[in-house]
Amino acid sequence: MIELACQWKVFWLTGVEIYKACKNILSRLQESRHKYGPLTEEEDLKVDQAINGGIKMWMWLPGLIAVLILTCVVSKLQFDIPVASSILSLVLAFTFSVIAIQSTGATGMYSHPYTISEEDTM
Repeated sequence: MIELACQWKVFWLTGVEIYKACKNILSRLQESRHKYGPLTEEEDLKVDQAINGGIKMWMWLPGLIAVLILTCVVSKLQFDIPVASSILSLVLAFTFSVIAIQSTGATGMYSHPYTISEEDTM
């Protein structure tokens, strides 16, 4: 937790960039309400890839929904865990995995703690 507190600048800058990106997208959407012009297929493809990263929602959303439902069903039937607790655990697991990825990337500490170095073998 202290490591995350030390990396507050990274989180702040990430939040600022997300805010700028959302503001940019919203301003483009508001401009498009007032301006009408033909879009070429090439421009449409560039905008779509820039906004969605080239991955369409239909590619990942059905799998996500299926996994969420299957997790809730298995947790309830096999382990007698309430559905609300299953959903909460999935949200927390996603949140902590994002924090772990961010912390690992920011610190560069990703080696396995049980690796044997040359100094240990001598």
